[in-house]
Amino acid sequence: MNHQAIYNTHKTVTSIGEEAYDSSGSVVPINDKLVSVEVIKLDREQLQQAINSESLAYLASTDWYIIRLQETDVAVPQTILDKRSAARLAVV
Repeated sequence: MNHQAIYNTHKTVTSIGEEAYDSSGSVVPINDKLVSVEVIKLDREQLQQAINSESLAYLASTDWYIIRLQETDVAVPQTILDKRSAARLAVV
C-alpha cells in the first residue's frame, strides 16, 4: 500500500486502522513514544482518495512525454513509462 500519498498531503505520521506509517511508508509502533507526534487517522476511502490524487497528478505532470512521442517520435524514458503504468494501476 502506498502511504507516501498521505504523508505528502499531511506531512505527519499517518495512522490507518491500528497501524501508523512514517514518510517512507515504514510502520511506526503506536505506543507511548508516539505521544509527541500528531497522528491522523484515515479510513481506507480517504487513503484511496489520496492515492488517486497523487497518481492523477503524476500522470498529468508527465503527459508531455506522451505528447512529445506522438508529435516528434522521441522515446519516453522507460522509468517514466513504468511509473505511469503504476500510477494508472493505483487509481480506483
